Amino acid sequence: MAAPEGQSVLVVQDDFDGDVVLIYTEQDDFTYKFSREAPEFSGWPRVEDQDCRLSAAGAGLLVTCDGDAVAINP
Repeated sequence: MAAPEGQSVLVVQDDFDGDVVLIYTEQDDFTYKFSREAPEFSGWPRVEDQDCRLSAAGAGLLVTCDGDAVAINP
């Protein structure tokens, strides 16, 4: 997922029951590092089936999926 400002994150949800959602932020051009868990996005519908957006929020980032939001501090 990429923001208009150029930052990007990976959002990973487990395939079994969707109860674990992890967010990874860019470390460099080829690597992402673990940033935080996001239980706000767990369960159904799956993250990939929601309307999700990434935007800059001050010094951090904000991931929004169908009304739920998670702040990420780099």
